[in-house]
Amino acid sequence: MPRALPWTELVVGLNQEDIDLLLGSFKSYIIVKSDHVPCTVCTNAVPHNMRKRLLRCACNECKAAMPYAGCEWRGKLLKCEQEDLLDLFKVGSHVSTRRSLRPPRITRAMQSFANEMADQVLKPARIRTGLMRKFKLGLDTLPPLKVVQRFVYNYLA
Repeated sequence: MPRALPWTELVVGLNQEDIDLLLGSFKSYIIVKSDHVPCTVCTNAVPHNMRKRLLRCACNECKAAMPYAGCEWRGKLLKCEQEDLLDLFKVGSHVSTRRSLRPPRITRAMQSFANEMADQVLKPARIRTGLMRKFKLGLDTLPPLKVVQRFVYNYLA
């Protein structure tokens, strides 16, 4: 049986928008595991599930600092599906304190705008142009076309 990790609380009981801002300030990470488990986030007595996501460092600077070993940083994100409350934990620290450039991502506001445009049967290239105009993005902060294509096609499927 694996030993329990000494998780450190970062935040408890935040909403999705605040967690998105906090996660946006982190170094690059990937979601390693995503499961439904019984909820421990809220105080609701009715049995229900929460989403448990395990995060792992995917920063290029950490990989360059220790090419043959992985970064020790890990994160755990718990989201109650009834109350929309989130808890965030971490364990370990990054190998390198330097940040690598993160590719532009689609925010929740951009996602809802892209969903509305996809419902009107617009092509991903036009949706990307619409994102650039509505959110006043430059070419360096605009998500690549392949990211918009993947999002739109997954939404329509």
